[in-house]
Amino acid sequence: ITQAAGLLRLHFHDCFVQGCDGSVLLDGSESGPSEQDAPPNLTLRKESFKIINELQSLIQYYCGPVVSCSDIVALAARDSVYLVGGPYYDMPLGRKDSLNFATLASTLANLPNPSSNTTTLLTAFATKNLTMRDLVALSGGHTIGRGHCTSFTDRLYPIQDPTMDQTFANNLKLTCPAPNT
Repeated sequence: ITQAAGLLRLHFHDCFVQGCDGSVLLDGSESGPSEQDAPPNLTLRKESFKIINELQSLIQYYCGPVVSCSDIVALAARDSVYLVGGPYYDMPLGRKDSLNFATLASTLANLPNPSSNTTTLLTAFATKNLTMRDLVALSGGHTIGRGHCTSFTDRLYPIQDPTMDQTFANNLKLTCPAPNT
């Protein structure tokens, strides 16, 4: 399950910055650090990158360089989620890989902050022509995987966010105690 969550999150981070182009896989260069080095991407699972690299090697060995890395990321995310009980959906193929990674500024400007509220997330998704349904589906990386307390404790402490459901907040407080306690 954790690999499915990691692959889904990798796919989301790739697509949300400059389109589903595999740019999150690129290493940095003299021109600057890669997308992987941007703070929001530092928590992408190393195992997810390893899985994509292994799949790419196998596909290139058996098929040659005919399948893009961006398609590999998309298919790995879709199929891993399906294998853990999520939905299966048709996916158009033929994405082109980017030759350039996004800048740090672009990555920070495009990826939603983990502590964003629903309104902010819906607005960010709308700018990408994505819907509330897309938001729920792509948030699956956190529901089939794990969330980090540091991503939302600022909404619990010192004063609880009044927009948060009280029962949900109480459950979160059991798992994520106040900092410095």
